[in-house]
Amino acid sequence: MTKAPKSWDLGRFVQTLADFDVVPFLRPLTQLLQGQSPQILSTMTQPSPQTLLVAGAVNGTQSSVISDLLAQGFFVKVIAIDTEQWAFQHPHLTLLSVDLNQPTSLTPDLFINLSTIICLPGLEPSALQTLLTAAQGHLLPPDSRILFDFSQPLTTALKETWRAVDDVVMGGVSRSSIRIVDSDRAVFTGVVSTDNNGGFASVRTRDFQPPWDLSSFTEFGLVVKGDGKRYKFIVRSEDRWDGVGYSRSFDTQPGLWQTITVPINELIPVFRAKTLNDSQLLRSQIYAMQLMHSKFEYNRELNPTFSPGLFTLELKNIFASGGHPKPQIVLLDATAPTVEALQNFRYQVLSPNQFNAKTFLTHC
Repeated sequence: MTKAPKSWDLGRFVQTLADFDVVPFLRPLTQLLQGQSPQILSTMTQPSPQTLLVAGAVNGTQSSVISDLLAQGFFVKVIAIDTEQWAFQHPHLTLLSVDLNQPTSLTPDLFINLSTIICLPGLEPSALQTLLTAAQGHLLPPDSRILFDFSQPLTTALKETWRAVDDVVMGGVSRSSIRIVDSDRAVFTGVVSTDNNGGFASVRTRDFQPPWDLSSFTEFGLVVKGDGKRYKFIVRSEDRWDGVGYSRSFDTQPGLWQTITVPINELIPVFRAKTLNDSQLLRSQIYAMQLMHSKFEYNRELNPTFSPGLFTLELKNIFASGGHPKPQIVLLDATAPTVEALQNFRYQVLSPNQFNAKTFLTHC
């Protein structure tokens, strides 16, 4: 007996086309039908600001450095034992009540999404040793740049950038979404069905305007916790809905956080499920990114880990790396102490008056 096809959701199909401006008039029309005022949803025009950790004595030097960093758009975490003495507030500032003399207070969560630690004058050698020992293996690569940080105040704007693109666009009934959980990670989840010849679910960014210039980087990275299934990371360098996608599959381990590295030169160009041999990603004009769970690999080959049903992929961030290495540790002390743990990092020693947040942003 032939299985009857499931009902196709025309409304979701139209909503997908509207979300990505495939037909220009659809988005304001769907908003009117939903009782909303027509508006243009903003897209991310720049990668997420970097997150830095500042450690050292609470004094005028620290306040000046932190103010400069915040003014240049960084997210700043500050280690301060007595957080009550801080009257200064800023949406990108996080105060951490951590005792550097107590190693057990330096948990791995402290270093999530961190690219650099700035150590201010007066930091005791023992405290610096404790901090760097705890940070080892948890900082982002020294040449990385966060593209999407799902654990910061801009999370709402990031969420507005990503939209579902499921197999409803080809008659299928799979369904997915991306949402923020506990204000510190995104969750890409849904149900994949093979009914109606479908078999994939994905989330994709609306086109970056202007496109991102990532020409100085050689690889992408994702910090994820999966469910044992295989996923795809896709990048696009055309401002076309139905253009070439540059794809790389990756496997996840159930319940474990992993850093997935995706070399740009290993991305596979794909157009309508067919692999191309003469197409190259333009790193100087990145228009969109996409995450997908699919029953197919490339050229209609099957995903060996695929099974229909529920899937869940958690994300902390997406970053680019492989560019010009930057320091992971900056010591703002001309007489900085020498500690063994420093040898495990790329570091730089500056006197306090040599540090300039704007220059740091430009070169890092």
